[in-house]
Amino acid sequence: MTRTENYEARVARGDIPRGWRTLSPKMKLAIKFKAMGFTDSEACRRARSTTESFYRWRRAHPSFGRILARAEAEAHENWLREIDALLPRAVKILRDALESGDPRLEYSAELWLLKTAGVYRSGLTSSQSPVTQHRTAFPREQPPDLETSRAVIDAFIADFKSRKENGNSSED
Repeated sequence: MTRTENYEARVARGDIPRGWRTLSPKMKLAIKFKAMGFTDSEACRRARSTTESFYRWRRAHPSFGRILARAEAEAHENWLREIDALLPRAVKILRDALESGDPRLEYSAELWLLKTAGVYRSGLTSSQSPVTQHRTAFPREQPPDLETSRAVIDAFIADFKSRKENGNSSED
């Protein structure tokens, strides 16, 4: 029986190994780095530990997993609050770009919006691109339909907020 298996067996029996009632400095550092958004391996490297130890701590230590989950959840909530605070500014910048009158800037803003909304897929030929299809249907001589652009942006914002409320802020 390896040392790790011995620890896990003792923990399973309720016989917690001595010293495992508190978090070690390396455990605290690993939690800190994970809460900052680092991957498991990067957090371990920065805490001068191994990923094997990290996974063992998470499985076998009575409070490490709970504290880690709480720290990651709190960091995620802080990130969502920051994104929420920046969203109105980002929408204003995007609207300004769509209404700028500069064809290159408008095209870039439209392309970004389509990619972000999941409508545009990379790898499409230029004739298959929704942007190209839109440009063909509505030549550049015509003024852009600002109401449609605003509706797309507003739908994007509503979708983002509903995903955030459902705990689903990232795409698959």
